[in-house]
Amino acid sequence: MRFSLVSTDPKVQAICREAVTDLFGQHCRLDCWPEPPSAQLSADVYLWDIEAGQPWRDDCPDEHWRHCFFVGKPYVEEFHKHCPYVTNVLLKPVTKSA
Repeated sequence: MRFSLVSTDPKVQAICREAVTDLFGQHCRLDCWPEPPSAQLSADVYLWDIEAGQPWRDDCPDEHWRHCFFVGKPYVEEFHKHCPYVTNVLLKPVTKSA
C-alpha cells in the first residue's frame, strides 16, 4: 500500500510514518512532500496537512475516499467552504495516542 503525505511539519511526517508502519507493516510506503508536486501523485491513500490561511485549489480531489485531511478546528468551516463534500477530516494537532 502506498501513502502520500503533503506536509511541511516534521512532527506530522514522523507520526504518519510511524502510524503507517505500525498499522500496515514494512510493506507500505509513505512519500512526504512539502507541497503538492506539479505532477499527479500516485498513491492508494493521500494525507493532506492543511494550514490555516493556506491557499487551496479551486477543485476538490476526485475519489474523496482516498483523501484524508488534517485541519485545525478553527479552520474546519473555511475548509468545508472549499471542499463541502470531503468527509475525511481529522482535527489537528496530530498526535500519537497513548
